[in-house]
Amino acid sequence: LGFATDEFNQIQQSIFNSLHHTNRSSLAQIPSHDYKAVIVSSGPSLDSQTKELAQFQDQLFIIACGSALGALLRAGVKPDVVVLLERNQGVHELLVELLLEGHDFSDIILVGSITIDPLIPSLFKQWISFHRPHSGSASLFRSEQSSCLPIAGPQVMNAGIEIATFLGFKSLLLVVFFFILQIRTL
Repeated sequence: LGFATDEFNQIQQSIFNSLHHTNRSSLAQIPSHDYKAVIVSSGPSLDSQTKELAQFQDQLFIIACGSALGALLRAGVKPDVVVLLERNQGVHELLVELLLEGHDFSDIILVGSITIDPLIPSLFKQWISFHRPHSGSASLFRSEQSSCLPIAGPQVMNAGIEIATFLGFKSLLLVVFFFILQIRTL
C-alpha cells in the first residue's frame, strides 16, 4: 500500500507542478559553464571543505545536493544549482528555515524532480524540472523525455552527478560523506 500511495502522490504533485508553476523549464535549458563542477552532498567531509569552496566558489560550478544547501549557505558558499529529489513537505520546511535565517535563493537554480512538493518551486526564481525514469508520472510527460534522467536516485547525490554529466562537465569534484575524489576523465 505504501508504494501505491507514494506513486499516487508523485503523479498528483507532478500534474499540479506542471500546471501551476510558470518558472519551470526543461533540463536542457541549464546554462553551461567552462568551470569545473563540484557536486556537494551533506556529511562530515563537507564541514572541513567549506573554506576552500568559499575561496574558489567564483571559479567553480557548485551543485548542492539536497540538505547540503543549508550547510553551504551557512558557510558563506552560494551554489549555482540545488538538486532536490524528495517530494515530502519536510524539504519545504528546511528551505523556509534557511530563508528565515536570511539566506537568499535568487541566484540559485532549482533543479528538481517534477514530483517535488508544490510549495518549493515558488521559493526560487528559476526551476528546471527532470523526471525520474521509474516514476509513474514520467509516462504522463512524453514531450519531456529529454528531461528524464537515466537513474535519478535513489539518493540525491546520484541525481547531482547525472545532472553534471548531462551538462557536459568533464571535470568533477565530489564532496560527499567521508571523502573527496576528483574524476579526471569520464
